Amino acid sequence: FGFAFFILIVVSAYVANLAAFLTRSGSISVDTFEIVIAQGLNVCAHPALAGDLKLLHPKANFVFNREGKELYGLVDDYDAGLCDVLAVGKMDSLGDMKLMDLFCERDLVFTESLVMENPVGFPIRSKLASGFSYWMYQGEKYHDINIQLLLDEYNEKY
Repeated sequence: FGFAFFILIVVSAYVANLAAFLTRSGSISVDTFEIVIAQGLNVCAHPALAGDLKLLHPKANFVFNREGKELYGLVDDYDAGLCDVLAVGKMDSLGDMKLMDLFCERDLVFTESLVMENPVGFPIRSKLASGFSYWMYQGEKYHDINIQLLLDEYNEKY
């Protein structure tokens, strides 16, 4: 009788914990930026992108941190309850382990949803640009080497 009672208590505790976990509210799950807009969620984004983001997504509720703390300011705003989601690029944050730790502590994850494309160029002298472009092309075409691949390898290693 004692062992059966013990099993009953353990199973009851497990089922209660599972039910609490499966029915917990407060966490937001979104797959696309369109869902974020449709649900009227507040989005923390970098203030340098304010003009472009407002133009691309006029119905979105953006919050822009003006304190000059870069991506850490977005996390501060998230902690303060000013926003429900963060619009942060993977390339901007994967190399910053402190920032990634902050995301993990808050159970934040990256999605594959594209909010905005922001073209980036390398600062290079004009007389060197054609040679640089040539070697970038050669590396990708003949040796399967590109910046994205090297960044992925670096992230796996470190």
